[in-house]
Amino acid sequence: MVRLTKRQEVILGELVKNAPEGIALSQLSKITKVSRRTLYREFNELSLYLQHLGLNLQNEQGRYVLVGENVALKQLQVILGMQTELIEPLKPKSRQNALAALLLLADQPQKIISLALELDVSEGTIQRDLSGLEEAFAGFAIKLQRQKGVGVWLETTELKRRQFLSEIMLNELNDYQFFAYLDDKTTIVPDFFLRLLPKKLLQQCYQGLEQKVLPKLKVTSDHQVLQLVILFAICLVRSKKHPVKVELKDQLLRYQALVYAFLSAVDEELEQNELTYLAYQLKKGDQNAKSFTYTDEYELAVSLKVKALIALVSQKMKFDFSRDLVFFKKLSRHVITLLKQPHQGLPNVRIETLARIKNDHPELFACVKRAWKEIFFEQAISETELQLILLYFASQYVGTKRSDKLAVLIVCENGIGTSSLLKQRLKKELPQVEHFKLARIQELNELELAEYDIVLSTLRLPGFPREYQIVSPLLTKEELMRLKTYIKDYQRKYFAKVATRKNKQFNGKLPQTLSFIAATAFFCTELVNELQVKKVDNTGLDLQQTIEKLVSEIGNNIILNEAKVVTALEKRERLAPIGLPDSSLALLHTTSCAIKRCHFAIFELTEPITMQAMDQRLIAVKRMLVLLAPENMSQIEQDALGTISSMIIMNDDALTLFEQGDQKTLQSELAKRFLKEIKSGIPI
Repeated sequence: MVRLTKRQEVILGELVKNAPEGIALSQLSKITKVSRRTLYREFNELSLYLQHLGLNLQNEQGRYVLVGENVALKQLQVILGMQTELIEPLKPKSRQNALAALLLLADQPQKIISLALELDVSEGTIQRDLSGLEEAFAGFAIKLQRQKGVGVWLETTELKRRQFLSEIMLNELNDYQFFAYLDDKTTIVPDFFLRLLPKKLLQQCYQGLEQKVLPKLKVTSDHQVLQLVILFAICLVRSKKHPVKVELKDQLLRYQALVYAFLSAVDEELEQNELTYLAYQLKKGDQNAKSFTYTDEYELAVSLKVKALIALVSQKMKFDFSRDLVFFKKLSRHVITLLKQPHQGLPNVRIETLARIKNDHPELFACVKRAWKEIFFEQAISETELQLILLYFASQYVGTKRSDKLAVLIVCENGIGTSSLLKQRLKKELPQVEHFKLARIQELNELELAEYDIVLSTLRLPGFPREYQIVSPLLTKEELMRLKTYIKDYQRKYFAKVATRKNKQFNGKLPQTLSFIAATAFFCTELVNELQVKKVDNTGLDLQQTIEKLVSEIGNNIILNEAKVVTALEKRERLAPIGLPDSSLALLHTTSCAIKRCHFAIFELTEPITMQAMDQRLIAVKRMLVLLAPENMSQIEQDALGTISSMIIMNDDALTLFEQGDQKTLQSELAKRFLKEIKSGIPI
């Protein structure tokens, strides 16, 4: 266990005392008599320690809050010597789950008084909880039976019984505490759900799986191991009296062999149906789990600040930027690189492409600027770097399609059984949600998280960068009410403003406006028709020589003096990186008196050139996008070239198009974009 310093104990003690309201940094600074800088350093060092306990430290509107399950907070209190034992009454949701688990495990009808004594509550509380469970179970075709003088019991299939029991336990158990309990490394009194199954049996299953099964599976997370231990233990407890019936549909010989190896290790025997059942469980668990954690403490600390930055901008703009995991990763990576290597940041000079985005989104830029000062108050960056950070937000703001109809993602362990039943129940209970998607945790890498407004999960997702709501497989009445309130608040918070790019509006009287539109259409048509995608042989050439060759390919109908244009492009390249992050593209652009008229060309290189991207990372450039313009441009020319540069750097789909598209496709897409811009400004 990590040894805490006296100061860290004081900090954690104050955070625990002030949970769940949190404590202001200024107040914590006075108590500990240290500066904000020192507190941030302590927060960084404590982050991984807290994660192992199942806790996170979050900044919520200027107050620092410990977020996690109550049992994890109690464990921290024990570690800090703030109390001597962990046992406390179960909260209503956990109590209902505990009651359901007892009924699912029971072989015989249970007396109300026995259940009340087991859960240390009154008989009246058990009766009320049973009424809530009866409704929840009915949604999954499980019948709760009550008979005076006999007791209470459940009527359902054995397969469904095991599915619900395992998912309830997975929903309630903490990975870290579970394995500490099995390894006898904790003095904490085990909670109700740790005591549901015999400890010796759990240890036996864990050891058997660890020795004979896990080394031969793609199991990468503690939660996957926990799930298999629970499933195998439940099977051994129930198989003799309550065998399961499973229809063999897949080839499971490899997994059946692993089950035989496990049984040999634990000295147990099972019928063929039970072997097949466990083989299915192994097959479902034989996948790499998605990890959201950072191994580097500094990167973890910065990512938490980036999360707070996104939350603050979302709140001010009434637009949920936290939806897209890819956006969070890209922005975190950029900020981590920027703060680790501040001397390599963009110079504080005007870069036209970034300045244009700032002018297009003044409100968003002001929000980003204020949020940066509040969250990263110790790290001052240049105006140009702020504009680059704005680029990430603006891409989301413009590129995300919004609808009044909600889409909900349900994350679960394996995507079948109780999870599919839960999806059907939610569809019935939440008519305001148009689309539900059920996904296993292993599939999160493949999903476009930005497509979903709300994320629900039947298991904890440590380090998951998006806000999500935990739901139990039973979905009790209280949980359903909480979900409905949460969805209502979400709609009020983020649907108040629909994100649209502010389009250029044409000014003036109608005849002049018509002339302006005609001139714009003529100029855009020229740009589209002259666009070419040309392959250039740059074998053995360095960047300077490649630029010279590209300019020579453009021709004297566009360029007056090739040497001057080459010099201008080289100067721009030295000024700041021109590579586009996460692509194989570079945007080479300049204005010069040696350029006759505006021109856009794409050159495919035979030999990639290693260049620095705007986010300071190295990329292999395979296509060079060249944008040329005379020094004195008209408003029409400025708007058209601005549309091209925005299209390139603010839309991931367009980025892919410019990386791979042929000339005809690119001309068509560019013409479509110009038409959209022109139509948006017609005042009729």
